Amino acid sequence: MKIMDWPKERRMIELNEFIAGGKVDEEVLPILLAINTREDAFTSSSCAGRIGVMELPEIGDKPSSNFLGKWHREVQVEEVREAMDRHTSGYLYLLVQAPILHVYCRTKEEAKTMFILGKEAGFKDTSYVKLKPPYLVQFLSTEYLQVPLGKDGIVFPDEEYLAFLVDRANHSFRRARGKLKKLDWKLQGTLKRVSEN
Repeated sequence: MKIMDWPKERRMIELNEFIAGGKVDEEVLPILLAINTREDAFTSSSCAGRIGVMELPEIGDKPSSNFLGKWHREVQVEEVREAMDRHTSGYLYLLVQAPILHVYCRTKEEAKTMFILGKEAGFKDTSYVKLKPPYLVQFLSTEYLQVPLGKDGIVFPDEEYLAFLVDRANHSFRRARGKLKKLDWKLQGTLKRVSEN
């Protein structure tokens, strides 16, 4: 792969624009910055994970879905209930979406390093998405929850069960945040070792 084919400089400009515009999840920013300081890696799309209440007309019809509530933090039962109260039609779900990061790597060695870091940080579904230059590694964790809450304006959970669901959603969210912290710690350790050599 030719150096001129490595679009890192352009990607860094885009990342800086996203940061300046507040379009990057604050919780994942240290990780993005740590990866992007590496010579042979840069980040693409990423999300720090979230909890949401989603309405969709048919199962699988994601393009027509609508978030009635979306949080990049733990939530209170009252917040989820307020979002559920806005439900009018279709299917209603409580979601926990795990953190996801995409990293392009110039070399096979860098891709392997990213893959190992993801696995060691607890991102069990880390995988190689593209197996030729530039290699693409996807960090994905397993904290995912999708629970039906209602249909066509009728909500199912009573207060006790809703409190249980929110507790489980927050628990999954905390676990995912812990893995982001561990990934950040591992990346910082890798950078420190490189600078010492």
